[in-house]
Amino acid sequence: MPHTTPEKLTIAILAAENNTSPWMASSTLVDTWTVHNAENLYKHLLTNKADIFLIELEANSDKRLEIIAHLANTYSESAIIALCQHGDNRSAINALQLGAERCLYQPLSEELLVLNIDKALQKQAHSLANKVAENDAGTWLLDLQRWTLVSPAKLKLKLTEKEFLFI
Repeated sequence: MPHTTPEKLTIAILAAENNTSPWMASSTLVDTWTVHNAENLYKHLLTNKADIFLIELEANSDKRLEIIAHLANTYSESAIIALCQHGDNRSAINALQLGAERCLYQPLSEELLVLNIDKALQKQAHSLANKVAENDAGTWLLDLQRWTLVSPAKLKLKLTEKEFLFI
């Protein structure tokens, strides 16, 4: 994957109920976890971070669209990529309006998916750099996704669960 980061990239996949094969296998650069319903997604997010959300939309996917809206509001630092069925323009439009950064039609090649993930990460990095530059020089930042405290000098401190809950 062209994107380079010191931390392992984590991709959360909300797959269709009938999809039993993983979209992407974990590697030394990418860690993935797959769930098939909202309840399991939210439970997993209590203890695991996600840099990218892949949300597979099904026919009549109003609940999945609600999930996209919730993730966009709650995890605004993470990119959301909706995976729509070929020709389902209504779901694609709704997903983008509700907060998905990208919408791809299935079936799609792994190369196309990887390039879209990389572009989303580049945009995230640029956005985060701008936010840090806008903050005062003496401001500490708490990264809720990675449980990391960032000092004004841009030093990152990984927090334990107890430290994170205390802060």
